[in-house]
Amino acid sequence: MENLLDTEMDLLSPTDVTLLCRERSGPCVSIFMPTHRLRHEERQDRLRFQHLLANAAEKLAESAPHIQADDILAEAQWLLGNSAEFWRHQADTLAVFMAPGETYWYRLPMTVQEHLSVGDTFHVYPLIALLNASGHFFALALSSDKTRLFEGSRYQLHARDLDDTPTSLSEATRNDVYQPYLQMHTGVPGMSTGNGRTVIFHGHGEAADRALYKMRLTEFLQGIDNGVRRAIGPSKVPLVLVGLDAIVGAYRTVNHYRHVLDTGVSMNPRDLSLSELHDHVWSVVAPTYEEAQKGALEEFSTLSGQAPERISVRLEEIHRAAEHRRIKTLFVPSDERIPYQVDHNGKGRKSRLDQTAKDASLLDSIVAHTYRYGGHVFVVGSDEMPGARSAAAIFRY
Repeated sequence: MENLLDTEMDLLSPTDVTLLCRERSGPCVSIFMPTHRLRHEERQDRLRFQHLLANAAEKLAESAPHIQADDILAEAQWLLGNSAEFWRHQADTLAVFMAPGETYWYRLPMTVQEHLSVGDTFHVYPLIALLNASGHFFALALSSDKTRLFEGSRYQLHARDLDDTPTSLSEATRNDVYQPYLQMHTGVPGMSTGNGRTVIFHGHGEAADRALYKMRLTEFLQGIDNGVRRAIGPSKVPLVLVGLDAIVGAYRTVNHYRHVLDTGVSMNPRDLSLSELHDHVWSVVAPTYEEAQKGALEEFSTLSGQAPERISVRLEEIHRAAEHRRIKTLFVPSDERIPYQVDHNGKGRKSRLDQTAKDASLLDSIVAHTYRYGGHVFVVGSDEMPGARSAAAIFRY
């Protein structure tokens, strides 16, 4: 996948989060480390990462003594010592996830507080916040000359490979065999008949030519639709169409991807730079995320009065519902804290405290189950958080 806007960031998608959220039998190591975009800070970042890996080895020795820490940390250790180019191109935070036989890393365009944990699941909460804030979309730049699929977020844009799908009309029809039935009529210019008159050879007329072109274009766009759905897979991510009205309208008639937005970008993509393309598409996508969150919050409010059994703000109840695939919509606070807990003074006075390890683990598990079973997750500000709690949920039943 070619990154077209920022080579120092990695595109984070719901598919990535779903992968990180799947169940695992071995210990999961999660590291978030603020990094520097300036190259002269490279040595400082590497030393800090080395220190975190050493701490991770100690935690693994304590919590999973039957597993060799080096087997889990080996790829990250290699990255530390052998990939100078990687360390020269950092964003604002490096996130690394390690489990037996698996290592994933992302350079994130936002600063996340330093974090190291070893547990049964990865600490994905900061990724949810980023994904929710940055959005995620696909864009299809339609042209009979060159059609391209992009995947992007608020911060960046990547080209997606359509594999062997023909991306131009000429490529799609290059193997066609034409056997036109020629007609002729006299006129000028054309070919001389020898008697001073000329003839013009043509097909079945302009109407027939237009019909043939429309048929070929439809077949081409059907191929594009098949290629797009193969590339996107089982996703619910919005797809924005970019192109002139005629070809966009034709594509909508053959499209089978259910999440194409009604609003598109009515411009010839050949006239847009990649940066301009990104800006136009994001202006279309951003309101859809805002409207989806607004609608979900309104649904929670309605259910609180009409069907309170369909909602909850209690963390452990939400966790049980998540394990049973009942969560339709999950709300979590944007500041990565459990906003309110009871003080240990026994008086029940509420105060703002950092998330406990147990609550953090529960929240990661809730998010993982929600993503795994097709629920929606919204990260909202504390002033919008239902019940001002660590989590709130709408249940499917």
